[in-house]
Amino acid sequence: MAATNYTPIQLYRTTTAAAAPIAGNLTAGEIAINVNDADMALYAKNNSGVVKRLINNPAGLKYPTVDGTANQSIVTNGSGSLIFATPISAANPTGTITGTAVNGTATTFMRSDAVPALALTIAQLNTAVSDADVAISTAAQTFTGGQRGAVTALTSSAASIAINLATNNNFSHTTSENTTLAAPSNPVAGQSGVITITQGATARSLAYNTFWKFTVGVVPLLTATVGAVDTFAYFVESATRATCQLIKDVK
Repeated sequence: MAATNYTPIQLYRTTTAAAAPIAGNLTAGEIAINVNDADMALYAKNNSGVVKRLINNPAGLKYPTVDGTANQSIVTNGSGSLIFATPISAANPTGTITGTAVNGTATTFMRSDAVPALALTIAQLNTAVSDADVAISTAAQTFTGGQRGAVTALTSSAASIAINLATNNNFSHTTSENTTLAAPSNPVAGQSGVITITQGATARSLAYNTFWKFTVGVVPLLTATVGAVDTFAYFVESATRATCQLIKDVK
């Protein structure tokens, strides 16, 4: 409320959310304000006749009171304060991350791609994670919990079953026509898995591309019974062949 016998100075203003002043309504250097609760932004017209937004802070964030160091980024600590933080990068690869907090010590840090990634306190940063806590592709490790992969369903179209070994190790297929298991895309030596084949409402036959190799070159036949389940096991030897076996009529 204005004081008695006091006339407040009011800026050119609007209450319309996201509205900005028109350049023709301001002179150079004149300030305008949007007083809508969702905006609360200041604007000014520059010497070129362009209206620029000066600042807006509808969330009421607290800004740092001291400058950061070179190449730091401003991020939020999730509690209403902005901070300077040093991203993880080639120059800072070990996760020894620093930040200047405002009104608190809990700090959010950033990856080098500027996506917020870690929400850690200083105490949490000092707690090391050992190799035993994570899976490492180049280390010999023992898992104490069950490990499993998804199963990708395969379909037959125009008497051919396409299979992409980059999508999974284990697959399933329910027969719908007489068909051929095509040569896979993306075969890499060392990959292995199974294809569970279930006969559909009518028993069908399955042929194989020459990529799939069998004992003494004899191509096995599916169990010719409606609902029968055969399990096709494979091991990729190279980009051109895989050793296979059909385990028939699994019950």
